[in-house]
Amino acid sequence: MKQEILNLEETLRHAMLEGDTAKLDELIDDSLIFIAPNGVVANKQMDLDAHKSGIQKMSDIIFSERKMELNENLAIVTVIADIKGIFADVDISGKYRYLRVWQKKNNSWKIVAGSVQKAG
Repeated sequence: MKQEILNLEETLRHAMLEGDTAKLDELIDDSLIFIAPNGVVANKQMDLDAHKSGIQKMSDIIFSERKMELNENLAIVTVIADIKGIFADVDISGKYRYLRVWQKKNNSWKIVAGSVQKAG
């Protein structure tokens, strides 16, 4: 199960870099609750729209310091992401700590919750 989540995390990284909203749509649950660095509570559609419109564009993402807690149908992942990118024409490059909650629903893992904040 750990390798499966690691593979999904890598798929997510690539989808974010490529702005692949079809892949992001597959990985993110419709019920997503995500807290952005500015405190805004975002949902799945907001996340997809940011990538689709180009308002959020990542040119590099390097994951490190990953920690994972697993049980039968839930995986909680924290990771430091060294990001190069823009959001609304503002450079957001830097180190961020992400928290993602993956839940297995209908034999498929989906992100149901998460947050991100500046690290260090």
